Amino acid sequence: MEQLATQLFIGLSIGAVLLMVAVGLSVTFGQMNVINMAHGEFIMIGAYSAYVTQAVLGEDLAGWSFLTALPVAFVAAGVIGVLVEHLLIRRLHGRVLDTLLATWGVAIILQQAARDIFGAPNVQLMRPEALQGGITLAGVNMPFTRLTILGLAVGVVVLLALMIDRLPHGRRMRAVLQNRDLAEARGVNTSRVDRVTFFVGSGLAGLAGVAVTLLGPVGPSVGTLYLVDAFLIVIVGGLGHLRGAVVAAFALGVLNTFVEFSTSATLARAAVLLMVPVVMSGFEVSLLTRFLALAILAVGLDLAWGYGGMLSLGHGLFFGLGAYAMAMHLKLEAAGRDMPDFMVWSGRSELPWWWEPFRNAGFATAMALLLPAAVAAAMGYFVFRNRIRGAYFAILTQATVVVFTILLVGYQGYTGGSNGLTDLETMFGLDLGAVSTQRLLYFVTAGALVAVYLLARQLVRSRWGRLLIAVRDTEDRVRFLGYNPVAIKVVAFALSAALAGLGGALFVPVVGIVAPEMLGAVASIEMVIWVALGGRGSLVGAILGALLVNYAQFTISSVFPAGWSYAQGALLVVVIVAAPLGLVGLLRSARGRFDSRIVPTLATKER
Repeated sequence: MEQLATQLFIGLSIGAVLLMVAVGLSVTFGQMNVINMAHGEFIMIGAYSAYVTQAVLGEDLAGWSFLTALPVAFVAAGVIGVLVEHLLIRRLHGRVLDTLLATWGVAIILQQAARDIFGAPNVQLMRPEALQGGITLAGVNMPFTRLTILGLAVGVVVLLALMIDRLPHGRRMRAVLQNRDLAEARGVNTSRVDRVTFFVGSGLAGLAGVAVTLLGPVGPSVGTLYLVDAFLIVIVGGLGHLRGAVVAAFALGVLNTFVEFSTSATLARAAVLLMVPVVMSGFEVSLLTRFLALAILAVGLDLAWGYGGMLSLGHGLFFGLGAYAMAMHLKLEAAGRDMPDFMVWSGRSELPWWWEPFRNAGFATAMALLLPAAVAAAMGYFVFRNRIRGAYFAILTQATVVVFTILLVGYQGYTGGSNGLTDLETMFGLDLGAVSTQRLLYFVTAGALVAVYLLARQLVRSRWGRLLIAVRDTEDRVRFLGYNPVAIKVVAFALSAALAGLGGALFVPVVGIVAPEMLGAVASIEMVIWVALGGRGSLVGAILGALLVNYAQFTISSVFPAGWSYAQGALLVVVIVAAPLGLVGLLRSARGRFDSRIVPTLATKER
């Protein structure tokens, strides 16, 4: 019973951190309809502000560092938030999904900047002497650090409630939240309200960052750990509803703690493609094969997002299901009749029954396609039937892939845990390390990409494809005409997932490993970046984006490891702002301008 109460107290303290993150996100999301993927980095800014404050004050004044860091972190995060709002978000007003991608680019840049300034390893702050120790109540140990976090969260909520209810800016915030156009007509300067609101919301995330330093070491990616949960709190609690955010934050904090506690122990181009292996080395062929497998995934994602308007931030789930299905077969092939090595190390005495069918290559291949499609169809049916779309759908898919990776890590005896499934050395009796096998895998993957492209092109040009595009643009009108948008979207989403699974199944034999970090939330967003940069709504653009981005990542990272994060973030922001249709859209626009100039010139010459 005491252990249960202890976990409850820990969950409440985690919920307090989530609350400070979520209330700031709630007011900006609710008022401005902005999904700020850089909100987690404001937590990081707050944490490092506390670190710098403590370093400046020194050991003699370390006891005052926590209190001093609170206003410093609030202002630092708030100022950077205002800069992001002024320079970027304001230019993308009304383009919700574009804002999501652009702010993710900002997040990448801020994370890499933190690594360059403070280093990649986490940093540990000295706890003030006054916060050492704790109290014991009814057998429950309550550290002063966690009590301080709870008190800080309560203070933040009370002050924010007073600001919204009593201050003039709070009344203007409520007016803009309820009806922006009407508030603007009544003389409210909505731009100024947005700016102040973004400052406050970002500053609250900075305060959460200071609170996080009391829980343990912090690093450049500390904000990412809390961002998905914060979005869930906003959705469950309700946009702009402070009381709902409080309930949802503490409920989620407690739920997370109990789940972790209970599971920790168990836990034309075809011709060119054919010629490539002749002129490339074995390593280069292997590298290109990986990129081609990822391009198959990009085609599937483009079907869902570019043609269907379903932005999935969780396609790593489907890629992972296909990859793990194939990796399970390869792992069993390598083990022969014995148990896989990681199961032996985890103390398992026999192979789980659901692993046994994966000894068959045909079954594993079928599952790599059917399992992602089935999961996507089930998810899509319940989501689309309730008319959840746009930003809400994107957040739900991201939350789903986070849960998937947590399960993979937690159930180490079944999945290999954080290490994944490694040492995949043979496939159908062929040595995966041999150059001849790598070339064979290249031809198989290249052929699959060509087939997928032709199939997808035929689909988008068909009557079903035109309906899918119509659903993307005017779903209500399609429903009014007697069609069922739910069925159309479910089929498209399931097909997209199957292609992602195919990409995963082809990716695994080339790299010889699959691990949770290869298919988590960050990897899923990077998949979206490929399609965004190449050009959504263009199959060629999706393939081009996957190939170019992954090649650029490999090339830049091998020369300047930190440079890729800056390049990726900056390129994403520039493309979203200046060329929302990606590289293919930019080329089409340039060709259109060229044609408009050359045709009148030719006509003049003829006259």
